[in-house]
Formats: sequence, structure tokens, C-alpha cells
Amino acid sequence: MSERTPTRVAIAGLGTVGSGVAKVLEQHQKEASAASTPQPRLVRILERNPN
Repeated sequence: MSERTPTRVAIAGLGTVGSGVAKVLEQHQKEASAASTPQPRLVRILERNPN
């Protein structure tokens, strides 16, 4: 089987939507790696005010 290149994902903001997307990506990592599609990989989080 050939190795799949992960789909790189960046999130702009960690508000309600951004944090929800990050949580879903983390929770479903095992299922995504078993699927035949490339696994999403969170590579960047952009936040306007990190404090």
C-alpha cells in the first residue's frame, strides 16, 4: 500500500468555531488514519490576540 500524504490544515482563530474544529480533528484522528483518504494534520493555528 502506498503511503498517503496528510492534508495540512490551518485554523484562523480559536473562538467557538476554530476550537471546535481543532477538537474534532483531534478526536477523530484514529478514524481518519484508518480511512482510505489522506489524514488531516493540524499544522498552524493563527490567533489575533493570544492572551
